[in-house]
Amino acid sequence: MEEAGALDKVVADRGWRYAWIGGDPYVFDEQTEYFARVSPAVLGRLSTGAPAGSLGEVIRSLAEAPDETGDASTGHGDIAVVRLRLLGVRTDVRCTYQECADEIASFYSASTVSGRASSPEVIVRCETREAGRYLFRSRPDDQEGTPLDGVYVQTLRSPEQPWTSVLPPIPALAAWPFKDRFVALHAAVVRLPDGQCLLIAGDRGSGKTTSALALAERVSAEVLCDETAFIHCRTNVVEPFPHAAGIWRDGRKIRVPITDVCSRIGTGAAAVSQIVFLRRAEDGPTRLSEVAKSQALRLLLGQHRDGGTPIGDAMQTVLDLVARCAASVIDYSVTDELIGVLCGLAGDPSPNT
Repeated sequence: MEEAGALDKVVADRGWRYAWIGGDPYVFDEQTEYFARVSPAVLGRLSTGAPAGSLGEVIRSLAEAPDETGDASTGHGDIAVVRLRLLGVRTDVRCTYQECADEIASFYSASTVSGRASSPEVIVRCETREAGRYLFRSRPDDQEGTPLDGVYVQTLRSPEQPWTSVLPPIPALAAWPFKDRFVALHAAVVRLPDGQCLLIAGDRGSGKTTSALALAERVSAEVLCDETAFIHCRTNVVEPFPHAAGIWRDGRKIRVPITDVCSRIGTGAAAVSQIVFLRRAEDGPTRLSEVAKSQALRLLLGQHRDGGTPIGDAMQTVLDLVARCAASVIDYSVTDELIGVLCGLAGDPSPNT
């Protein structure tokens, strides 16, 4: 196991944080409120079995003791670490099998973190050989309280424990620091070149991913997400959440890394200013219609997903979102015509030029 991976586990076990600022490492202990810049050598030695004590005591001890570096160890036999930033939270996924790590890194290809700029707040340990779908999606409600096979979660505020929530562990929406922060909507979100942010909602297969990727290609929009939008509770601010996109190839839908199909992926949060609902039909003309606030509320509530926030807070967030944003519906049967209408909303009436 690489030294950085072992260091992250040791620091997380003690509830500490570190970050590299301007080339210097800083460490913070929330319990004692001790904050210090340390030498890179001392920081590296934390991974080899630091003595017990507060952060201040440990740093002084390591600085004074001779350097007798041993082999770094995570204590679990992990062989691969996937370092991610998900919904603004540094998350490490520590895998027993390289195959599992490769699948996770592919699914979150736009969210991987290189180097060790900061310590993780959440560590997910996976003992399974493959990354099953429930690492990323919710399980059936009747499995609440049942451990997810081979998956364990640790945070800076809780010890490692089996994952028993039906919500996915990557990201760990039912645990701090994700819990109670986000309202999830079944929607894509793109940030347009003029700064406006468009939320595209619709049922499964309505064309959300196709629309988001087309806007990125044709009008230089940035894709923040293509399937699930995470809105900060009681705001209209959406946090980027890019992951593998569902693409139709040879008559079937497959998952591909979003970095393979999109070069314009948003990295910063944005305020939603407009909502568009997509409704696909077998035939008929393409039609853009404004909708009343009451209809927009009904349609958006139909796209709500559990994001770890109580239903009352989620309802208030959706109410506020509808009140703040203009809303419309696009009924269509021809995808090219849908894209043309969306490009027009984005200020480009000639998307094919």
